[in-house]
Amino acid sequence: MKGFVSAMIIALVSVFTTFPASAQGTGNNCSTYTATAGDIIEGKDADTATNRTNLKNFVMNAKCAFERIDSTNALLTQLAEFRKGDWMGINFENGVYLFIFEKPGDETPNPSVLFNANNPEFEGNDLNVTDYSTPPKNVANVINENLEEEGGDGFSTYTWDDPYWLSDNMNEPEKSPGTTAKVSYSVTAELMGEKFVIGSGFYLGVR
Repeated sequence: MKGFVSAMIIALVSVFTTFPASAQGTGNNCSTYTATAGDIIEGKDADTATNRTNLKNFVMNAKCAFERIDSTNALLTQLAEFRKGDWMGINFENGVYLFIFEKPGDETPNPSVLFNANNPEFEGNDLNVTDYSTPPKNVANVINENLEEEGGDGFSTYTWDDPYWLSDNMNEPEKSPGTTAKVSYSVTAELMGEKFVIGSGFYLGVR
């Protein structure tokens, strides 16, 4: 059973695929925000301690901004901010972006994607997908199992589609949309009494 906040966000993102200009304000960015999407590198040698530190910093500040949302207007504004600027690094050099989905649990065994800056087609749908690893991994489960608050270090590796390439794109039902290895960092975030997972990652494909 979906909570009220989850249902509200899903309804909003289904209506606003792109947000109107009036909703694109300064957002609720935290004063400690230091790492941007542009600080995180991509490529086969990207899995370094420095890159992981920058990724974690980036996600933790997104968590801070998300948890400061206190109204529908603030929600629209912050999600709009997450789709652009320093929060969004999709170009030929960088494929860093944020995603948010329901925290898996007894009441949400098939968590819904609330926000994905690169794959808006997933928004409002269940994140019940397996990747192209050997053996295949359920993406939502592997992320949830590695959350820092649950005894993990927050980092997960699975396959997804790298915006840099078209050749890794896949379109199979209940499968991840791509075959490129991705390292993500994810953390639990709470909004109006409901728990969500917010994260981002970098790709390990050759560039």
